[in-house]
Amino acid sequence: ETTRNAPGDTKYVIVNADEGDPGAYMDRSLLEGNPHSVLEGLLIGAYAIGSHAYDSEKVAEAFVNEIERNGLKGKVDIRRTGCHGFCERGTIVVIFPEETCYLRVKPEDVPEIVSTTLVGKKLVDRLLYEGDDGQKIVHEGEIPFYKHQSRIVFGNNRFIDPKSIDDYIALGGYSALAKALFKLTPEQVLEEVKKANLRGRGGGGFPAGIKWETTRNAPGDTKYVIVNADEGDPGAYMDRSLLEGNPHSVLEGLLIGAYAIGSHAYDSEKVAEAFVNEIERNGLKGKVDIRRTGCHGFCERGTIVVIFPEETCYLRVKPEDVPEIVSTTLVGKKLVDRLLYEGDDGQKIVHEGEIPFYKHQSRIVFGNNRFIDPKSIDDYIALGGYSALAQSAF
Repeated sequence: ETTRNAPGDTKYVIVNADEGDPGAYMDRSLLEGNPHSVLEGLLIGAYAIGSHAYDSEKVAEAFVNEIERNGLKGKVDIRRTGCHGFCERGTIVVIFPEETCYLRVKPEDVPEIVSTTLVGKKLVDRLLYEGDDGQKIVHEGEIPFYKHQSRIVFGNNRFIDPKSIDDYIALGGYSALAKALFKLTPEQVLEEVKKANLRGRGGGGFPAGIKWETTRNAPGDTKYVIVNADEGDPGAYMDRSLLEGNPHSVLEGLLIGAYAIGSHAYDSEKVAEAFVNEIERNGLKGKVDIRRTGCHGFCERGTIVVIFPEETCYLRVKPEDVPEIVSTTLVGKKLVDRLLYEGDDGQKIVHEGEIPFYKHQSRIVFGNNRFIDPKSIDDYIALGGYSALAQSAF
């Protein structure tokens, strides 16, 4: 209510996926396992406070239509980029090669931009930046906000469609990863990072090379690389701007870091593929439904397989275990003892709900993770999803 009544036209609803308890992965588990529940809450909140985004998509669509109408299709390339940094003046349109920069562009401005600038090679003065001295500034790089910046991290945002891996590769993207994987050992990558004196961008400025090396040398087989997208300065949206504008740069760094420290993921996708193959091989196609769900919460026990309606729960399942599970449990109706949970008293526990980790939990937020394929909106709707949003909006 406070947000709705606050002054200003633009209101934001932000998903804060920062982990309050490091290593707990609560937010990640929910976002991975039941993302539509987060989206539904987000949309209800946005509806309630009156949140709306700039008309950037409508502006882009208007350009597509006007360029075609003026016979410029194939001569003008439209690039939907991420944030240029000067968000308060959005939607921003930059026309190359002149680097003409128009601010606060609305869909209704587009016909004039196309006819005046793209066709007539003249400026639309009212959409240019106006300095304190009343002078109009044409080029994006000369606007005071940008003039004294050396834009290293965000420098490519203005050239890249964040949905296009081709754009990223065209500007040299993933070449550093290729070099790391095919020309350097993990130890050499660590040395390169240490020599470069790469540091965290937070207040501590801790050397990344030392952090990575410490993680690599730490005991334990499983190592994690986590993207911490928490905003150190509330309202600055630095992390969001990078993730939205140049996501492949984050992914490339993530993969290089994972290679350097020896991080690897569970074989959950390979396990799912093995089930598809084995079920078909055993003539069970159409009789058994495979659901790729999110995390059940008991992540330390690797890839978890639960077989319904019995709720038989197998832990730390690997692809090579799947033929035995299918032949023994799905076909033979018997248990694979070695994959069951073993209690402190040596007793095997068959049902997921009886495992001590789950037994005393009332799983309200994560309860549907075990039934939902996070990529399927149909699964979420089948369990009553978006009904709360429909009730709010209508």
